[in-house]
Amino acid sequence: MSRNTLSDLKSLFRFPFQGPEWASRFIIGCALFIASYIIPIVPMLFVYGYVVDVMRRVIGGEEPGLPPWQD
Repeated sequence: MSRNTLSDLKSLFRFPFQGPEWASRFIIGCALFIASYIIPIVPMLFVYGYVVDVMRRVIGGEEPGLPPWQD
C-alpha cells in the first residue's frame, strides 16, 4: 500500500506552474473559468474537458502537466 507524503502533495499542487508554456495554458483556463460567470455553461464545458484530459494522462502513467489547448 502506497502512502502519500507531504512532498507528494506539494508536487501535485505545483504541477500547473511547471513545464513549457505553463503560463499561457493556465491563463487560458482561468479566462474560460471567469467567462463562465458571464456566459453560463459553455466555457465550463471546455474547462471540464481539459481537466478530463489531464486526468486521463495522469491515469495513463504520464507526469502531471498542462497539455496544450488544442481539442
